Formats: sequence, C-alpha cells, structure tokens
Amino acid sequence: MTGHRSPHAVAPVWAGLLAVMAFGLVSGTVMTVGRPAAASPSSVGSTQTATTSIGTRVRFELVASRRTGATGSPRTEVTDNLALEDLVEHTLAAGTPTSADLCEIGALATPDPSQAYYLWQVSARVRGVTTTQTTLDVGWRRVGPGGHASDSDGDTQTVTLEPGDVRLLDYVRDRTGASPCASVHLQVRADPLPRPGVQPMLSYDVWLVHEGQGEPQVVHHALTAPSGRAVSLDLGPLTWSANGRPDVTLRVRGSLAATLRADGTLDVSVRARRAVAWGEHEVRGEGQEDFRGALGETVSLLLPTARGRAAGVDLGALFAGTRTSIYVQVVRRD
Repeated sequence: MTGHRSPHAVAPVWAGLLAVMAFGLVSGTVMTVGRPAAASPSSVGSTQTATTSIGTRVRFELVASRRTGATGSPRTEVTDNLALEDLVEHTLAAGTPTSADLCEIGALATPDPSQAYYLWQVSARVRGVTTTQTTLDVGWRRVGPGGHASDSDGDTQTVTLEPGDVRLLDYVRDRTGASPCASVHLQVRADPLPRPGVQPMLSYDVWLVHEGQGEPQVVHHALTAPSGRAVSLDLGPLTWSANGRPDVTLRVRGSLAATLRADGTLDVSVRARRAVAWGEHEVRGEGQEDFRGALGETVSLLLPTARGRAAGVDLGALFAGTRTSIYVQVVRRD
C-alpha cells in the first residue's frame, strides 16, 4: 500500500532514530529523457534463498577513510545469500565522472568506467561452506581514471572466512589532495546461513522525506514480506517549482530486503535509483546500503544532494540547505 502521511504523523518514528548514514549513491550527469535507463537496483546483486542444507551470506564492502579530524566513514556494501557453487558479480565505484572525491562511493548496475573515477569489478564463487566457515574463489579488477587499468589492477585468490572475518582486497589513496577522504579500501566477508525453514513475516515502513524548504515533503510506503525476500520500492514523486521554469520532480525506485538473524537482529539491504527530472532533462543516481539493525528501530539513509544545470534550472541552488533521506523501520508481524 502506498500513501502520503503528514510530517506530524511520522515524527514519533523519526524521534526513535537508530542511525544516520550517508547513502552510497553515485550521481550521474544531466541527460535528456528518453536515453536508455540503467538496470534497476533490484537487479544489482539478487537476494537468493539457498537451496542446499546450508548457504552463506557474501558481502563486498567499499569503505572510505576520512582525513584526520573528520567524522564518519562513507561505505557501500553489496550482499548476496548464496548456495554451494553459486557465482555472484558486482561493480563498485568511488568518485564520479567529474570528481575524484573518494567519499562518493556506491554500486553500479553496469561496469561502465565512464561513470566513476575508480571502478571495481568483483566476483565470488562459493567453493565450500560449513556452519563455521566459508571458502570462496574471489576475483577483483580495478579500473582507474579515464577507464585505464591502474598500476595495481586486480587479483584472484581462494579465501576461507569465519564469521566476523574481513579480507582486505584492495586499497587506494587520494592522489589529488582534494577529497575529504584520504583513501578507500575494498574488502570481503562471509557468514554461513542457518538451514532454511519457514521464514517469519516482516512489516516494513519506508519514508522518503525532503526537509529544509518550508514544510517537509513526505511519501510513505508500507510493505509486508517473509524474512529474506526482497520487496519493490517506488517512492515519490516529490515536486518543486523552479521560478517559472519546468517543475522539478524527484522519485526513488528500488528494492528493500531484511533477513531476521538467530540473535534477533536484522541484516537490511536497500537498493535505490534516484531520478530528478525537469522538462526534457534528468539526473540519475544509483546506490546500495547494507546495514545491521534491530527490530522496531528506525534508520535514516541520507541521499547526496542532486546536482546539475540545464534549461535555466540549477539543482545545486534549488536544493541548497536541504536534505533528502530514506527512513526504514522493520518489525516482526507474527
């Protein structure tokens, strides 16, 4: 069910906020409507149910380290539930086509080097899994600025990981001195999954909220699905008038999945594609955020400010002093 709620209706939910994260959304350039759209976030790394007696959750992470004195560590993750011999492939990115800022990290639907400053193609095949460890064939390849292979461009290896282990795969320093983040590193981890059974039902409340210009604009989405099953998101549109120019609209589509763990916590994955459109122009961005939370707690995913200029509309100026966030709350239904 999709609907709108006033800010007052959801304020008590925001008051119980668990965490605020910078969503790893990689922004695109201004394009005209009608060009082929990138694959939807729901196709970037499927969430699968293991068909064998035991599976494993494989997670690739791209983590940026801020310079001394700065707070927070921007990160993006792609997660898959896999069975023995399953293969998964992903593309992760740092920076944008016009910026070497290593704080701008996210996942891409396609391995297009022109969409990022640094781009990693990663893969993992499950070679063995027990209740205490996972063995993976892991591969990665990094493409540097301009689409050229950088000086350390890839590797393949077999790794065995226990729950909580992290294997560092690659590390890049900021060479420009202009990024608020000094470096970014690629890593992988894996956690065996419990044997499949009847999954509990989970209820999701998701809000798209824009604040900073008068009354907040709010769109609410309520969904129900078994633990581990992805659900589709379609949030928006939010609309602004741009001084006599064509109206500007913002819409977020994607998917959301939460898996209830044996200890009562949740593994949550949010995949999103944002589109900001006006007239015949559009700016797109896509990304994914995976995190661990608790039932009934609310997490805010802060989207980066949309930027672009065309046909007399300057998005940077229009959205100055504002913020757009996705709020997620998950509770057990049964």
